[in-house]
Amino acid sequence: MSLVYWFLILNLWILKASSLQPGSRALLRALADNNGGGTDLKDYAVELNATDFDVVLKDTPATYAVVEFFAHWCPACRNYKPHYEKVARLFNGPNAVHPGIVLMTRVDCALKHR
Repeated sequence: MSLVYWFLILNLWILKASSLQPGSRALLRALADNNGGGTDLKDYAVELNATDFDVVLKDTPATYAVVEFFAHWCPACRNYKPHYEKVARLFNGPNAVHPGIVLMTRVDCALKHR
């Protein structure tokens, strides 16, 4: 398994031991539904862009956010995507292990935004 996956699992164990209360999963589901993630069972990472980046990260009830900055044309980024999607399912999916603690997002830095 990837190093990122193990790092996130370790952080979850630390968070579980603390007294943090997880946020509402309703916003996470709404975000996934708005960007198509709710209908695609493979990917629950929230797609962000220049117009909604600040708003989504500021308003999320999640304690932490992991943002993947990638380029759609990059071979290394394409190879990493399935692993990131697995972790996103763990945190953002309908059967999330610890809902509302980590918001998994991604930004395609190669796209031009208006």
